[in-house]
Amino acid sequence: MSNHGCNLHFELDPCAHRVFLPAEGNPIPEGPHITGKLILSLAQPMRIGSIDVQLRGFIKRRWGSSERPKTLTKSCTESVIFQRSWQLMRTPVFQSRIYAPGRHEVILDLALGSGEHMRESVDGVEGYSISYLLIGTVTRKLASDLTCHESIKVYRSYAPSEWYSFATVHALDNEWPGKIRYSITYPATQIPFGSDLCPRIQLYPLTEGLQIESITIEVVETHHFAPNPSLDGGFLNRITRSRVICRKEVSSSKDPDILVHELDGGYEVAPLLPLPTSIHDCAQTIQSSHFDITHNVTVTIRIINTDGHISSVRASTPVVIYMHNVNITQLKASSLYSRHIIPPVPVTCMLTCTIEMFFAMWAYAIRLRMGRYSRAEPNTEL
Repeated sequence: MSNHGCNLHFELDPCAHRVFLPAEGNPIPEGPHITGKLILSLAQPMRIGSIDVQLRGFIKRRWGSSERPKTLTKSCTESVIFQRSWQLMRTPVFQSRIYAPGRHEVILDLALGSGEHMRESVDGVEGYSISYLLIGTVTRKLASDLTCHESIKVYRSYAPSEWYSFATVHALDNEWPGKIRYSITYPATQIPFGSDLCPRIQLYPLTEGLQIESITIEVVETHHFAPNPSLDGGFLNRITRSRVICRKEVSSSKDPDILVHELDGGYEVAPLLPLPTSIHDCAQTIQSSHFDITHNVTVTIRIINTDGHISSVRASTPVVIYMHNVNITQLKASSLYSRHIIPPVPVTCMLTCTIEMFFAMWAYAIRLRMGRYSRAEPNTEL
């Protein structure tokens, strides 16, 4: 903030704008820190009494209507849910320190502890938000204070080394008597924000003549608003609202881009489902006493019966979408991601491709030696 030749602002480290709290029940020796500098630029000498930094958390909620409990009104309330202060410099009472003109840097290393009283940031959700501001204050003698602020995101996440513990395959096996037997396998139910989901679906018709009309995979995000007090002193009903954040539909006969192959009279499908990369289109999973965000993957299988009518079966599996402090492009290129987020290519398929490539190269080499192809124009016969 500039005031008559004075400027106060933060210069935080690149990763300091995103604070990652340790997982619940998994304390770490050293909690998260906010690091960087508080910069004070002066055009003339100034008497300063103190320099303080404060991290403040805000919650904003819209009240529901007692007549229409599933709606949100325009009236909004804001309250402070977290506040912590750090004193960087303070002079004795009735004294001050004179700062010369120029640039003054105050090193920041703000420890947040275990973060047990902090809630995760919530953005992009209509009717509810949690935000944090880092506020710097410089008190001056016989003048108004200087202030500046910086937005901070707070998430609860896990270290990359802990992703291995999430890579437990989750399988759902079920049978519709007389119709179909199906198996849905997920490489992991803990999914990094912005990555890909790739369920493996195996289908086995139990009656001759049944056909797979389509398979639809949807990731459904549900917002649960806790009951809020109304204006007349009563309590409103709990508000639940859902949205589909990503969706893909495949067909065993209509979609040539999806790998579908018959195995013992059945089908196997492994579609790639990219999650949204914007916090306005997808939020991380949150569980609290006031507001919850949950995610479920719903698979709907539509079957064409022998008489032509269509039946459907639906299976839903809860998943956790969590924030991370890793570049998603680097994450997708890592062996950890390819091993645990995307199902590995079956060994039989890899061997088949390798053998086919070997024989193709061997045949081309023989033709080249026999003079069937020209080196200058390999696609033209002599």
